[in-house]
Amino acid sequence: MITYLVKPGELTLKGGNRKSFENVLHRNLAVLLKGSGAQVSSRQGRFFVRCPEGMEGKAESALNRLIGITGWAKTVIAEKTREDVCAACVEEARLLWEKGIKTFKVEARRTDKSFPLDSYQI
Repeated sequence: MITYLVKPGELTLKGGNRKSFENVLHRNLAVLLKGSGAQVSSRQGRFFVRCPEGMEGKAESALNRLIGITGWAKTVIAEKTREDVCAACVEEARLLWEKGIKTFKVEARRTDKSFPLDSYQI
């Protein structure tokens, strides 16, 4: 499975109506992904799309057309340990290197404050 992180846009400004806007966004995303086998979930103000391998094109096309988000990113899932996070970064760098990409950037937002590294250390 491929996982995408979807960042909602103006939803953070809606206050008391936030849940209804999240529901509309969830429904619109589900409609765009219909037939792809993708699953949509949300947690802590973020949406996650899990789709089967081979359906990345359909998922990315849907995410590019979805109104109400500021962006999306393909993710790598790792256990919450320093070693696993570093191993995932090294593996991603290796895959990019094989494609001819020489540099990449890691951006982290640590919502779990019990993780031993802060965002800058990651």
